[in-house]
This record gives sequence, structure tokens and C-alpha cells, in this order.
Amino acid sequence: MPILAAVLLASTVVSVHNKATYPSSCTGLPYKEVVIHGKMHRLYWTIDDHPNHHTEAILKILNREKIKATFFLVTFPIKAYYRNTKWLPLVRLMSSVKKMVSQGHSIGNHSVTHRLLCKLTDKEVRWEVSKSQYLIKRLTGVTPKHWRPPHGLRCRQTYRAARRYKLRTVMWDVSDYRRSSKYMWNKILRRIRRGFLYTIVLVHRDEQKLERLLKRINSSALPVAPRQK
Repeated sequence: MPILAAVLLASTVVSVHNKATYPSSCTGLPYKEVVIHGKMHRLYWTIDDHPNHHTEAILKILNREKIKATFFLVTFPIKAYYRNTKWLPLVRLMSSVKKMVSQGHSIGNHSVTHRLLCKLTDKEVRWEVSKSQYLIKRLTGVTPKHWRPPHGLRCRQTYRAARRYKLRTVMWDVSDYRRSSKYMWNKILRRIRRGFLYTIVLVHRDEQKLERLLKRINSSALPVAPRQK
């Protein structure tokens, strides 16, 4: 199970940072601060594998909760759109991407195809990253400064590509992949008890799970006005 093992490893990578600091990889990304059990905690909300037919629902939840997130885009739908700009399903997906920007969310690069990049050549990985940069810029006017490798797999090829395009690699601390909202909430609490000042939360397409996680957070946390830098 090499992919699953890599995902589990990736979920712990950020924890090597000093507990009393914030991750340098997240510099420039939006966050929301809350007080949980009397301690200030910063939540970086990251959303992977969009746009898709769940994007609008996710955006509505974030807007309602006044959360600014980072969407790591898989840009194959954008590539397909520029081959057929009149196909209504793709037009709707592009509208949701533009809405991310208009609502103040950050946009990150998550490759074009979401393939296992560590099985590709340096040239192929460079194409995945550079083409995605180009497509996002063309559609939104935004040039991403952050990147998340597909499946959380990092290797020489992904490091080189990220460095070449001056992208910060953002991993995560807790993910909804095959995990319940209760598990995610408990992991956030453990990080708070251990003295971490932040948690990078990763969610995908399950808006119901996101709703349940937010309900757990809201029942125990006091919101604080964000101090963006």
C-alpha cells in the first residue's frame, strides 16, 4: 500500500515544525483563529481536488462560516474548458473557480492530472506544474505561490519542480481522507494540548463531513478576528 503509506506519512510531516511557531510553508495563506479550551489556535483550511460538482456547496459553507481557505486546484477541467468553452458543465466549473477568487480564497497548484508524479520524469513533472500555473493564471489572473503534490507524494522530481517555479510546498496535519469528523476534531484537540499553535486541515469533496467538523469546532471554540499578514 505505497500510496496510503505516503499519505499517512505526509499527514505528519508538518509536525516537525517548532510547536511555538507557524509553518513557513503557509506564509501568505489565509487562516481563521479560534480560542479552544482557552488557547488561541490557528486553522489553515485547505481544499483539494477542485473544481468539481461539490465546489459550489463547499464555497457556500465557507462563506457562511466566514472562512477563507486555500483551494489546491487540479487543472485538467480548466484545460478541457479551453478546448470547448461552450460546454455548460465546464462553464459552471470555471465560474466556481472564479468565485473562489472573488470571495477571497487563495488558489494553489495541485497539478494538471493528479498523477503519481514520483513515477514520472523531471520533464513530465515540470509540465504538470508549469501547465497548471499557466492555466490558473489564464482563467483567474492569479499566479499560485503554493503547491501540494498529488497524494502527498514528495520526491526529487517534485522538489525540483517546486523550486524551479518558486512554490511553497504545503502539506497537512489532519485530513478527511477515510477519516470521520470526530477523528479530525480529536486530532486538532491533541495538537492543541501538545502546544501546537496551528493545524493545517485538509478536506476534499465531502461537504457533509465538513459541516459536521465545523459543528464540533463551533460548539467548543470562540472565534477571533483574524490578523492577516
